Amino acid sequence: KLRNHFSKWGHVVDVEVKRGYDKRSRGFGFVLFQDAEGCAKALAAGKHELDQKTIDPKMAVAVTKPKKLFVGGISHEVTVDDIKEYFGKFGT
Repeated sequence: KLRNHFSKWGHVVDVEVKRGYDKRSRGFGFVLFQDAEGCAKALAAGKHELDQKTIDPKMAVAVTKPKKLFVGGISHEVTVDDIKEYFGKFGT
């Protein structure tokens, strides 16, 4: 239903409804358009109604995997080079 609904604004490449461990919808998902124009048109249309539910689309924000590690409990004698040497064993 989501694919058909959002196809009014552009070619929909993929639709993903997020589900919990019990396979029930978590109440949100993602619609991937072929191009940014379709996405912009769907956003410009404002809130949508589907199955007596209001859908309020928002631009998805990509979440990058964190690269920074918090390391606590370090002795005052440990240097930056010591930390680099130790963690360097696990990758750069």
